[in-house]
Amino acid sequence: MLGLMAALAIGATFITGTISTVYIFKKVWLES
Repeated sequence: MLGLMAALAIGATFITGTISTVYIFKKVWLES
């Protein structure tokens, strides 16, 4: 159970980081 919660937390962090990176990249790309 604890391992599942840890996996979900890591997955959520990874997905959020990926979305943030893509968002920032697009913002910089469009402004340049």
